[in-house]
Amino acid sequence: MGSRLEQLETSLADTQRSLKRLFEGSSTVSPSSRRPANPESPTPQLTDQRFSDSLEAPIFTRPLGRFLVDQNSDERCFGPTSLESLMLNIKDELFQSPDIERHTVKECVMQAQRKIDLLVGHGEELPIREESPPAMPPFAILDAMTEPYFTTTNDHFPIWTKKRFTQMATTLRQSTPSERDLASIVCCNNLILMAMSADSLGSHQRESMMSKQTRKTSSIDFDLIVGFLINGKRAVSNIDQLVSPHLINVQALLSLHIVAQVYLSIGLSETLLALATRCAKSIGIHQWHSFQGQLSDDDIKERRNLSYCLYILDKALCWTAGSSPSIPASKVHFDPRLVPSENGIPPCLVAKAEMARIEETVYLEIYAVHVQARDEDLVRGFAATILSRLQVCLTESGVDLNKIQKSFEGSASNLQLAIRYLSVQLLLIWPHKHHPDPMFQRAPEVARMCLKLLLRLWHSPPDQGSQAVFSL
Repeated sequence: MGSRLEQLETSLADTQRSLKRLFEGSSTVSPSSRRPANPESPTPQLTDQRFSDSLEAPIFTRPLGRFLVDQNSDERCFGPTSLESLMLNIKDELFQSPDIERHTVKECVMQAQRKIDLLVGHGEELPIREESPPAMPPFAILDAMTEPYFTTTNDHFPIWTKKRFTQMATTLRQSTPSERDLASIVCCNNLILMAMSADSLGSHQRESMMSKQTRKTSSIDFDLIVGFLINGKRAVSNIDQLVSPHLINVQALLSLHIVAQVYLSIGLSETLLALATRCAKSIGIHQWHSFQGQLSDDDIKERRNLSYCLYILDKALCWTAGSSPSIPASKVHFDPRLVPSENGIPPCLVAKAEMARIEETVYLEIYAVHVQARDEDLVRGFAATILSRLQVCLTESGVDLNKIQKSFEGSASNLQLAIRYLSVQLLLIWPHKHHPDPMFQRAPEVARMCLKLLLRLWHSPPDQGSQAVFSL
């Protein structure tokens, strides 16, 4: 894990330096060299491929992904919103620099493109083949981590309730070797790992500012994380024992999904979420409301929270992996009467679920394979509807974007909602950047706001628990 992080960080740093030199080199060019050859001709708003006649209305089509054959002859397809696809788009656009023929600029562009190729071609990290089952959790550490996890982290990702988890851990502690349940072992180990991640991921960014003693403590934390990661990889190697239709298997698979997304690979996390989705479907997780009178209130709350988490994660994976939604809103019960403060559900989870419903609409209307070409008016009308829904969602969740931007205060949950609000705007307007309506020209401004808030969330205090579940 450490070597993989170092390689990615080194490549990104080198790419940033190359791009910086490129922009610095471009800034020395005289203004006249930036002007078009014919200043009286207006800059076209659309590429030639979008219209055949200047009198025709422009037509907008769905963004396309990228197909790549790597150096090992492995075929890989990336969706249009995946990180790899975006990096390849950046690589192509670098060659469109007006100063590309200048030697220093061309050298910087070539170096940046090589670094992008390294990042895209890095491939998936395969889990260690550990045939032995995961070890039992160290209960002393589990006891110390349980309270902090449910105080700071669980609201971001409530796949357990504190009462149910404590009961499960007690049963596991008292069980004989023949009675031990793999899913319980996985859940306990992963709770410790996610609780430690809330601090360690942030401290990795702050190491240079730490004293030697603090750095030593941080190093010990990372050593512990490596041990729990080995347990996680062992669980993946024994995944066949986690796919039977049981609630605890869904919880174990979801916790493994988060671990894989943070520490292993997108491909593995996608597989684990697919298994969790299938297992959840077989036990009727998304029909949690129909079990009234058959299950206890605690059981129903746990299933409801899991349903919301699965739905939100499914939409997050649509963008990061560039894949279609696996859980449509039509299959999930969203209770319009649900009052978070009164129903044992974190307020941020309800808001994220509503935001995810808007994301699903955006994906199906802009990025899905069946999407047909649209004219200016249709694109403008759809965008206006989505922007209105986004604003209503943000307002009803009690998040004031202007206040968040002007003040450095605010909870991690509110920061996450604001970032999601801005991200969906980008996903909505980015494919239509050549549309003449001013709302589609705001992408750079929205992106800057989004990145500033993202950095604030990343550097938020560890006790807010946001780093452990960054994907939500």
